[in-house]
Amino acid sequence: MEVLIALGGNQGSVVDTANSALSELRCASSVEVLRVSSWYSTEPVGCEGRFLNAAAVLQTTLEPVGLLDLLLEVELSHGRVRAGHWTPRTLDLDLILYGDQVIGLPRLIVPHPFAWMRRFVLDPAAEIAAGWIHTTSRSTIKQLLDRLEVRPLPIGVGIDEALWQSIWSQLPQSVRSQVVIAPAAEWGATEVAASFVADSSAHRPFAVSVPADAMLATRVVNDTLIAMLDRPMVVDTASF
Repeated sequence: MEVLIALGGNQGSVVDTANSALSELRCASSVEVLRVSSWYSTEPVGCEGRFLNAAAVLQTTLEPVGLLDLLLEVELSHGRVRAGHWTPRTLDLDLILYGDQVIGLPRLIVPHPFAWMRRFVLDPAAEIAAGWIHTTSRSTIKQLLDRLEVRPLPIGVGIDEALWQSIWSQLPQSVRSQVVIAPAAEWGATEVAASFVADSSAHRPFAVSVPADAMLATRVVNDTLIAMLDRPMVVDTASF
């Protein structure tokens, strides 16, 4: 099975760490590394310190959970400490696509549920797997990336108006200047990149569920928009 993984980190020598991790994967009899993208410098989401991100296409004989376990083992052997969500890390190895399978398990959701809205995943993935299908949206990786290139980026809002106004007032001007609120009638159209809703189940696959707590909701919206708006920059790894 051919699979797509995302690599990233912002602590230590990220490129060296990731190359070592790829070498460890190559040593596994069940995995072959077929292609690796360039490295991209990306805006941090939810923590300090810019990230470096890349993508790789693997061929594997492992079942999805078995591959997940291998990726976690390789992360651990390269100093990954899981101290919470959106924390600095030496290495991330995320399973984005497993062929054309849709997987919904307590430990593993594939396609990765947030890949469609993260430029730090889509930009490197589009370099090496542009035509791959995101199996819940039925869009290619390149099509998903193209949707996020539009400026201003149209978004839909389906939460309480007072909550949204509170969120909007706290967003940085650099974020607000790049988005426009789309009328509810346009939700689901390809022009609308995402809908911020209280319950995302009715608006799949491009909805982001926002919690009722105003402080947490503001963070969710801000972090989501940063991941959607940031244009990753290819870096010269020879300088690392």
